[in-house]
Amino acid sequence: REEISVKGMFDSIDDEPNKFSRALEDGIRSQTGQRDKVVAGLKHSGRYLGEIEKIFDAYAMPREITRLIFVESMFNLKAVSKTGASGIWQFMPGTGKLYLRMNDIVDERNDPIASTHAAAKLLRRNYDSLGTWPLAINAYNAGRGRLEQAVARTGTTEIARIIKEFSHPGY
Repeated sequence: REEISVKGMFDSIDDEPNKFSRALEDGIRSQTGQRDKVVAGLKHSGRYLGEIEKIFDAYAMPREITRLIFVESMFNLKAVSKTGASGIWQFMPGTGKLYLRMNDIVDERNDPIASTHAAAKLLRRNYDSLGTWPLAINAYNAGRGRLEQAVARTGTTEIARIIKEFSHPGY
């Protein structure tokens, strides 16, 4: 349905053979080929999501934040990034070692339950330090120190203003 609706927006442009390519150049972004990944992620989530929500409840955290897994790994239990992040919560080795057992035999980043406890601890610590969930979630990827720096430089905790005004190569 959505594709038909978007196509309909271009129906009145008859004289331009490359109208769709031009639209992409003008800033319309799209991503294709994700349906299978989303469906697989939803299937995998059914096995663990209830327990993950209970863990977040125990840390007095909003359940909605559990959906960050879909952004991080699409619930792929074997997800590994090019930069070394691993597991459904995509912990980098350095951060993972702060909260999880990691050695030559065990890497708890790949344990959905252990890594969820670690993610909850990290996010809760971010929130306690930064004071808002949007900042805490942003710090999950950018680092708490970077977000503390952003708040200090911009003089605000409003994530929208920080995104617009804070400039840093690592952000």
